[in-house]
Amino acid sequence: MKDNTHKKKKSKALLVIISVLAFFAVLFAGGTWYANHYLNKITYADETLKVDPEIVTDAPLPETYTNADTEVDKNINDNRLWYDDDILNILLIGCDYGSSKQYYPRSDAVIIASINKIQQVINIVSLSRATYVAIPGYGHARLNAAYAYGGPDLLVKTIEQNYKVRIDKYVSINFEGFSKAVDALGGINIYLTADEVTYLKSLLPEKGIDLSSGAGNYNLDGQTALAYARIRKIDSDKMRTQRQRNIIKQIINKAKSSSVSQATKLLNEFLPLVSTNFSKYELLSYAAGGLKYARWPVSQSIIPHKGTHLVTVNGYEVLIFDWDVVKSDIHEQLYPGIEPKEPLVELN
Repeated sequence: MKDNTHKKKKSKALLVIISVLAFFAVLFAGGTWYANHYLNKITYADETLKVDPEIVTDAPLPETYTNADTEVDKNINDNRLWYDDDILNILLIGCDYGSSKQYYPRSDAVIIASINKIQQVINIVSLSRATYVAIPGYGHARLNAAYAYGGPDLLVKTIEQNYKVRIDKYVSINFEGFSKAVDALGGINIYLTADEVTYLKSLLPEKGIDLSSGAGNYNLDGQTALAYARIRKIDSDKMRTQRQRNIIKQIINKAKSSSVSQATKLLNEFLPLVSTNFSKYELLSYAAGGLKYARWPVSQSIIPHKGTHLVTVNGYEVLIFDWDVVKSDIHEQLYPGIEPKEPLVELN
């Protein structure tokens, strides 16, 4: 992928989003004062960051060059959208801001957490960051570039126009301090395959972890969980996002059963790293529901369900998808029994 080499940062990524719902439950259980105290640590609709002019200069021109661009434009021209007021879609954005807090970075992880009140289930859906999409005002590029070009609002608009699902709210998380948040829970249990054990064999023994059994369940601390989430070379982007979802699920499970001291430490480590367009009042309102939602089953997947290999388009390594398949998979996962509506909410 094209990039300014002096602007490249070693990614610390990845996703580990400590479930918004789990926090709601912890906050609500402590009472209104307690909830307000911790909710004040969150940044609400942060507009202090800027778009890095050097990144925008490197953006592709809004022109059509290839068959892939033609298919992207064809999909954009389909103005139908899936939405239902009983299905709340929260966009979870994981980013590594590095040493600079001035500019928006590219998004390392993009996940839709969908609360389906009809079926009483929570769907966690990963979107591949390398997906070739149309970014309003910037032509065609990888999905993760949208956040760098215009922050959460542009990323939301990009997802709505390309994936045809309404995004109701977003939560953006800075991965700085992520390891401390995982450590606050006393680590998380993750099943490692034989290949994953081999890949991590230089790190895990340093933590006193015996790898002689090979594949199996291991308790990972913040540093090793981050290393696990960053694995890319042994398989595919699809498996990488699966590892992200594995971590999310384990964090949710651990947070549900955490002690008061663990929960307090977790909130102190995590909440200052969060920005959102939820208002504090909305978060307090959803807190009551969070106690109920936390008991609902969690389903996880990647969209589209069937992956593909990276290809080069206009000098960028991207994933090219059949958008009819993408929409079918989203329909199946997030909106079973519900059809897209037209004309819908204005997306421009």
